[in-house]
Amino acid sequence: MAQLRCSAVLAAAILAGLMASQLESQAGEAGGKKIVTGKAVYKPKGDNPAWAEKGRIVGLVRQCPGCTIQALDADGKEVVLSTTVAAKKTGYELEWLKPGTYVLRITADGYTPLVVDGLVVKAKNDLQMNIEFED
Repeated sequence: MAQLRCSAVLAAAILAGLMASQLESQAGEAGGKKIVTGKAVYKPKGDNPAWAEKGRIVGLVRQCPGCTIQALDADGKEVVLSTTVAAKKTGYELEWLKPGTYVLRITADGYTPLVVDGLVVKAKNDLQMNIEFED
C-alpha cells in the first residue's frame, strides 16, 4: 500500500513539472516583455451635461509597439469597441462608459497580455491609467 501511495505522489509530481514547463514555454512564446500601468487617478470633467451619466478611461502610452485596449464589464464581456493604438501613438481613450466596475485588457504582439481589474468609472470623471511597454 505504501508503494502505491509513493508511486501516486511521484506521478503527480511529474505531471505538475510537465505542466509548469508547458506554462513557461507559453509565456516565452508571448515574448516575455511586460506591459505595466501606473496608478489610477480620477480627473473631474466639469459640469457639461454630456458627462452627467458617463465617464471615460484614458491615459498616456509609452513605447507603444501598437496595441489593443479593451474595456470589459465584471462578467468579462466587452462593453465598448476595442481601441487600437498605433505604434508610437502617445495616448488612448475609451469614452462614454456608464458608471461601474470595469476590467481593462491590454494586448500587443510580443508582450505578455495585461489584465487590470477593479477599475471604477465614475460619472463626470476621467479615470486616467497610463500604460508603458517595457523591453
